Amino acid sequence: MTNQLTFKEQVEALRIEFPNDKEFGTKVASLLLADKTFCCLCDEQIPMNPLTKWDKGNNPSPLGKEGDRCCDDCNASVVIPTRMGNIMGSGIINALK
Repeated sequence: MTNQLTFKEQVEALRIEFPNDKEFGTKVASLLLADKTFCCLCDEQIPMNPLTKWDKGNNPSPLGKEGDRCCDDCNASVVIPTRMGNIMGSGIINALK
């Protein structure tokens, strides 16, 4: 997991540093333009999906914390199997025997 501040934490820090609304707005706008999303599971930058143009990743629940995002690879190889295991419980283990 990365030690980077979340977007919300970055905005809160900017509000403290720049109490003037105009300066604050300018800084937040530049932060939005530079916002890069990283996978909470593999720490890689989440690339834009060429089909959907979405670059904010997937919900990693139940593996991440609130606000985390994961890349398509981790979603397919780790998150979805974990969810399926949680749904199936021990039944999936018995089905694989």
